[in-house]
Amino acid sequence: MKKNLSCPHCAHIIEEDSDFCPKCNKVLPIEGENYFTIFGLSEGFDINIKQLDSALFKLQMMFHPDKFINPNSLPAEKAISFNNSSIINQAYKTLKTPLQRAEYLLKLMKINIDEKEVPQKLLFESLEWRETLEESDNKDTMRQLLDDILLREHEAYKLLGEYFRKKLYNQASSIYIELKFYIRFKQEIINKLNLTNETI
Repeated sequence: MKKNLSCPHCAHIIEEDSDFCPKCNKVLPIEGENYFTIFGLSEGFDINIKQLDSALFKLQMMFHPDKFINPNSLPAEKAISFNNSSIINQAYKTLKTPLQRAEYLLKLMKINIDEKEVPQKLLFESLEWRETLEESDNKDTMRQLLDDILLREHEAYKLLGEYFRKKLYNQASSIYIELKFYIRFKQEIINKLNLTNETI
């Protein structure tokens, strides 16, 4: 996948994009690759999930450690394959999950999300939500609260995608902070109602 890389097995300089060294035909490391590049996707919040899943299958077939357990495989090659698989799985999980994908994109754009402050209005609202949740045993009340949070989450994701498409990364980071609140509180309601994410 990298070029201008020295092969860790034979020191050959890789001058073109490749997953295996053209000289010794041994597997090359993908460490340091952009997650979108690993899966052949354009860098952005809106991605083709089917393309992501299809690329994962091909990469797993190519780099799965079980392919390198034969006696002819060197220890270094086995280690690289294991590390590649680990990176691929982490990259897939990150890109598959919208909130994690947004966080990864913001970090690529050098946006420090740790310095973002939670809006005061959202803080006050979250206190009211939590008070309602803690004091109510009425399932209809809790379900209405859940529906309100789900609507806010849906609208926030729409706005997040719009900001990313317009390259408004600071605004996107603010929506990211809001979404973390919505998702965390949504899970609290789901737990209290003894629901699952599949049944809401």
